[in-house]
Amino acid sequence: MVKKQNQALQASLSELTSKYNELNAKYETEVEAIRARLDAGEYDPESTKVIHFRHNPLSEALVQKLNSGPGLGQPVAALSTPRPVANLCNECERRKVQGLDDRDDKLLSSVQRPPYTSALATPSLYGDEVSKLRDALVQAEKRAQRTREVARKKIDEFRVACYQLFGWKMQVNGAQYQLTSMFADHPNQILAFGQVEDNLFELLETEYCGEIQGAIDDVLKKYNSFPVFLAQVQMDNFSKTTAFVRR
Repeated sequence: MVKKQNQALQASLSELTSKYNELNAKYETEVEAIRARLDAGEYDPESTKVIHFRHNPLSEALVQKLNSGPGLGQPVAALSTPRPVANLCNECERRKVQGLDDRDDKLLSSVQRPPYTSALATPSLYGDEVSKLRDALVQAEKRAQRTREVARKKIDEFRVACYQLFGWKMQVNGAQYQLTSMFADHPNQILAFGQVEDNLFELLETEYCGEIQGAIDDVLKKYNSFPVFLAQVQMDNFSKTTAFVRR
């Protein structure tokens, strides 16, 4: 029973809310229409009384303007006297030019002057900006030079570390890496590697490959490992250039 009453009350509340929204929207529409009519100057003569001042400033100004005109209500002598058409054209052109001149003078007078009063100040301002830019460029070049020097130093340190730790002297020529063993018999014993896709390397053909064909066949082709192959080449060179003396 209570549930049915709640449902009925909710339905009645929804209906009243809908009617209220409808009436409110209608009220807002009528208010906006009345405001628009009032803004346009419309009024109700039954409820609004318009008062006209006896001494209306606007009317007095218009009357004074009409009365001050030269010869209004009387024939103009200049118009009553016929003049040649050429003179009329010349006078029209003169008035047009004079009107343009007056308009140009007003336009020039309305243009604001620049903040500086002397033209000699302009080169000084530009000179300061150029000097600042030149100083910034010099500082940027110095930083770039220091960066290059540090990078070159680090690369040299890395090459020395590789030579001392792994026994290989590395030279990079484009995409080709050349290795020379610390225990090589002569400087022409060079291994060359080229970088291919997926950061992989391949052994390139050199004169030295013919001298170590055994290590290529027994190690590189068998195990497909460059570290093992390079270690084998190092051990072979080490055994050839080092003499062991038994005590």
